[in-house]
Amino acid sequence: MDTSWKMVVKGLKTAVVPDREELISAALLEAAGQPVSVREARKRLLLLSIAAINGKLVLISVEDGALVCLISFADLVEVLSGPAPTLGEVMDRARGGSAQPPRS
Repeated sequence: MDTSWKMVVKGLKTAVVPDREELISAALLEAAGQPVSVREARKRLLLLSIAAINGKLVLISVEDGALVCLISFADLVEVLSGPAPTLGEVMDRARGGSAQPPRS
């Protein structure tokens, strides 16, 4: 499973850019894809949970267009506590390499 969204978010969380929050939001929305309704999420909860455990973000659309993000606990901890990616990791990923950020 491609989890490059984690590398992007970890890099942006320490970046000093004026629109950092918007960039992080855009990266998460792109990685998650189209949100599912609460009704659909209820029907597919096991499958959505397995997808989240495998590194896929899942968005659930609730009332008034608000979004809830389903993310595995391990991914959340990694993104919040892990170091930003090195330049080498970013360059390797840009070239289509498979370098994964070090696990925290």
